[in-house]
Amino acid sequence: MKTVADELRGRMRDLARRAGQTDAPGLADVQQRRARRQRNTVLATGLAVVAVLGSTALFLNPFGADPSIQPIGPGPTATVTSTVEAEGPRTIDPTEPTGGSTSSAGTTTSIPPDETTSQPLALDLGSLATADELAAAGVVVQGEGIGDADGQPTLPPMCTASSWQEQHSSPIDRVSDAYVIDDGQVVLDLLAYPSATEANAALVKLKEDARSCPTVNEFLTVSVTAVGEAIGDEFVVFAMDSESGEDGSVERIWVTIARVDNVLVAATLDRSPGFAGDVSGDESLSRAAATANVDHLQAT
Repeated sequence: MKTVADELRGRMRDLARRAGQTDAPGLADVQQRRARRQRNTVLATGLAVVAVLGSTALFLNPFGADPSIQPIGPGPTATVTSTVEAEGPRTIDPTEPTGGSTSSAGTTTSIPPDETTSQPLALDLGSLATADELAAAGVVVQGEGIGDADGQPTLPPMCTASSWQEQHSSPIDRVSDAYVIDDGQVVLDLLAYPSATEANAALVKLKEDARSCPTVNEFLTVSVTAVGEAIGDEFVVFAMDSESGEDGSVERIWVTIARVDNVLVAATLDRSPGFAGDVSGDESLSRAAATANVDHLQAT
């Protein structure tokens, strides 16, 4: 037998069911609108989060590329590396720009040189560019070579290296000569390694050590100014600032080092201290001398 309470509960359930089925505003309608507002709020919040994440990704990676890949050159390495950032053995970093252009920044890639297409080059005095070839490249020299006065490449030991041999990764052969220019000289150094991979590693070490240890001593600093592929398989340009211990004047020495297969070709443009002439084109002359020797090697 139903009690008054049972009958009251039954009527309330029937009233709630009928209210949920009616089109007229009421409790069910209020609940539906509340649920709809909650769903819309959740959806709007989700879309806002997606929009923020999307804009952040666009800012960090505007071109959709792998953000772990850096351009070539000194610094975040043109070289294109390399700009060398490089590139046959693209170790010279492709931030720094490549080809005819260069960059002062960039990272180094690590694609080894292809050693299956050629035999390692051997060196002799005939491997050096001639005075006529240098002149044709725009480097006007005064007479024939005068020989290697220093007995070592221009770049000095850096970081933890104790000798030029260690700094240059122990080449198996070297030939060198120097030519007189206007109040200075251009020096050509060729260093041979057992393989293109080892020559590439030697050039990378020179580049990275110059970046890591720019201060050689209280009178000498070195920096990487460009990397790329426009000369030989890859190249790096170094600037050395040598301060006079007497009057504090600073002489800038330009060194371009290019790689051809298993050989590093170094060309140094070095003016005499106190030279008062125009030195604005000395970096280009260093590159031109390296290019002339690269062309000479590739033609022989």
